[in-house]
Amino acid sequence: MSSRRDLFFMTALWIFLGISHSGNCATVGFQPALVHQVAADPTGSSLATAIGDFDGDGNADIAVAYSADQASSSDGYVSVWIGSENGTFSFGNNFIAGKNPYSIAAADFDGDGNLDLVVSNLGIDHTNGGFLSGSVSVLLGNGNGTFQDHVDYATGLGPNSVAVGDFNGDGRLDFAVKAAADHLINVFLGHGDGTFRPHIDTATGDSGIVGELAVADFNQDGKTDLVVAGAYAGGVVRILLGNGDGTFQPGASFDQAGPFGRSLAAGDLDGDGKIDLVVSHANFGNATASGTSVMLGHGDGTFAHATTLPTTKCHVGTPFIADVDGDGKLDIVTISGGGPLEGFCGFLGLGDVLVFRGNGDGTFKTPDVFNTEYAYNLIAVGDLDGDNAPDLVTMDNIEDSLANTIGVALNITGADFSISTSSSSLGTIRRGQSATTTLSFEHLNNFDEPVAVGCSVQPATTAAPTCSITPSSLSFDGSGHATATLTFSTSATSASLAPSPKVDMDLSGFLCLPLAGMVLIGTSLASGRSAKNRLLVCLSGVVLLSGVLLQTACGGGSNGNGGSQATTYTVTITGMSEATNHSTTMNVIVR
Repeated sequence: MSSRRDLFFMTALWIFLGISHSGNCATVGFQPALVHQVAADPTGSSLATAIGDFDGDGNADIAVAYSADQASSSDGYVSVWIGSENGTFSFGNNFIAGKNPYSIAAADFDGDGNLDLVVSNLGIDHTNGGFLSGSVSVLLGNGNGTFQDHVDYATGLGPNSVAVGDFNGDGRLDFAVKAAADHLINVFLGHGDGTFRPHIDTATGDSGIVGELAVADFNQDGKTDLVVAGAYAGGVVRILLGNGDGTFQPGASFDQAGPFGRSLAAGDLDGDGKIDLVVSHANFGNATASGTSVMLGHGDGTFAHATTLPTTKCHVGTPFIADVDGDGKLDIVTISGGGPLEGFCGFLGLGDVLVFRGNGDGTFKTPDVFNTEYAYNLIAVGDLDGDNAPDLVTMDNIEDSLANTIGVALNITGADFSISTSSSSLGTIRRGQSATTTLSFEHLNNFDEPVAVGCSVQPATTAAPTCSITPSSLSFDGSGHATATLTFSTSATSASLAPSPKVDMDLSGFLCLPLAGMVLIGTSLASGRSAKNRLLVCLSGVVLLSGVLLQTACGGGSNGNGGSQATTYTVTITGMSEATNHSTTMNVIVR
């Protein structure tokens, strides 16, 4: 039994020594929001916001849809806010669109290198009820933050969500619109010059008018597919597999995670190369039936049963997928709030931003909660100040002291890197020998600067060992990884103030083994033990006492009389890149 305990102890020790020793770890946080006053009647939906560099200065800008006076017959418009390199914004211009702009997407439809906009116009008929004739407006960008006059295309009734993709594989961007009131998807195939063919229709099969649209290749056949959130007989999302010509197969529904799906996002959450989904589902009359769920994809257009994230309050905000903490694993960001009436989810109300940090396997940590005190909705997530870390854009368009404002909360994680080693120790080496180990470097938030690496050894004496790192300067690969080799070298006299042991003294130590063995064996044989026990005692005695004799009577020991004195050294590894520095340490014993 004792041998088993010893084996367990040694195994646990090696596991402990093998744990990665890292110089820093990822966190998440945001600065207090910078609030910008905007015009009255912003749509307030995440669908009605697009982030892009509209003026070509390398900084992110924001386009926001405004419904104008919904009780009048006037057209709505898109307001463009020009961003600076520090994440602040100034008003640019307003650009007319159609009736009640509701959803925006930015893309280069005419191939001139300038971002264009496509806007779906919901077209609410406030006089007679229902919907006006639906339309989408295409606004071609001039590359300086301004846009040409809108060109409209007819859609089905109630176009509430627009998404961009190449649906017929010709290399030209197309877009799809969910005509919610007609329960149709309208697909507009592009000519590549900013103009589009009349729409091709595919039935959504849903029973409600809410729900968003997203684009991805869910079955990995190289053809663009669609996913629609809504209320279906078989679930809260429907997958429409693309045929590669702008048409789609009849949809398959997945997972009854809630009464109906409202908003969604697509991305590879578990790192298996297959697209997964995050869907927010809501019940306007029951707060407990609202939530956000993760559906892992199988890579064939089907999905595993949804796992609902732990949230509170009404939860009808759009989920966003981004690496918020910069650790290379995708996270989920959303907003959770309560409506004006307790338990009623018709309005999101002021809420908290929730960040579910991903574990890289499709599971998520308990959310980090950020009390915004101003946010009606989370409308966009993206890098607004150029540090490669996703920032937050919130909207307040309800009647309160911050009505008609946009809040920009900058991510404080920033671009960074980490250093790690396979163990906290190089172990034990003898004088005159050397040891090597691999150093691993990982970037956070796409850190793209070269890193100079170096090392030092303490205590630093004239006879101390030396260290070196190859290469001495490194850059991260496309996956955000880099490696280097640490070499720790000793001389024959390093690590000890005593003279180095001579070869003949080392040999005399080994000559003591036979004598020690004979004494122990004789003692064991003279005892009255059984033959088996005598053999075990004899062998154990030889091993234990010969070590003692070698260390004392036979010239070993650490007293400087020809022996090997052990010294522990600390190796410090440092990475430096402009103002960003990190370090980690390793121990090594030299005899």
